[in-house]
Amino acid sequence: MYVVDLVAKSTTRITNDCRTNSRPEWTPDGTRVLYRTFRAKASELWWQPAGGGGAEQLLGVPSRDVWQGVIPPDAQWLVYRTGTLNTADLFYRRLGGDTTTRAFAPSPVAELEPRLIA
Repeated sequence: MYVVDLVAKSTTRITNDCRTNSRPEWTPDGTRVLYRTFRAKASELWWQPAGGGGAEQLLGVPSRDVWQGVIPPDAQWLVYRTGTLNTADLFYRRLGGDTTTRAFAPSPVAELEPRLIA
């Protein structure tokens, strides 16, 4: 993945592995990029500094495929989606302190594309 600065007309590569990295999302403060990647047997969420050069960090969600994640404006939570189409569910947890995973809207209906506002 790359970050393109339209003002400075520069491009910075932020991932250097040969894996599939997708669904990038900026953190609210613009310092990190959250993204989905395949590294083991499951799709996981990682983030790293937007300027490149920093260490990637696994966000440690449960051992199941995670397809998408977002950080709300308060930057205290991670909201993420597991499953696809008919099996999609949304979960959330704090980024620090008590990181217990909680279901966002447990139901038999598929929940997709999480977005949160302040």
